[in-house]
Amino acid sequence: MKKWLLATRPWSFTASVIPLTLGAALAWASDAAHAGLFLLTLLGGVAVQTGTNMLNIYGDYRSGVDTEASAHGESPILLGLISPEAMRRGGLIALCVAFHAVNGGSNPPGDAKNFNRLQQLSFWVTKIGLQFFLRRPSLEEFLF
Repeated sequence: MKKWLLATRPWSFTASVIPLTLGAALAWASDAAHAGLFLLTLLGGVAVQTGTNMLNIYGDYRSGVDTEASAHGESPILLGLISPEAMRRGGLIALCVAFHAVNGGSNPPGDAKNFNRLQQLSFWVTKIGLQFFLRRPSLEEFLF
């Protein structure tokens, strides 16, 4: 579990948490705050940051930017803790979680019909994305 925590680069989460918390404070000041939406948005923001960090590690490894000499011992791939494929899948799964948290979890005021469509789209994109990234099904399995 520690190796995955290292891969998320948690020290960078302030880049997503601070602006989201500032937005929540402004919403609270204008009586437009909703604790549940804030938590879902915070989850989505941290998941985007996590996915981006993991895909960055993967991309740097694949492109040759991260090497034994340049990585200063920080790359979980170079340390042999996580395989490149697992890092890529982990990043894509985090982005699926972010998509679902932000798009499928929020309930915009107004048009309930469009909200239901957004929930369905979020559910299916997340389901198909997770299935594809976890299992890598054949094209026949994926389509039929």
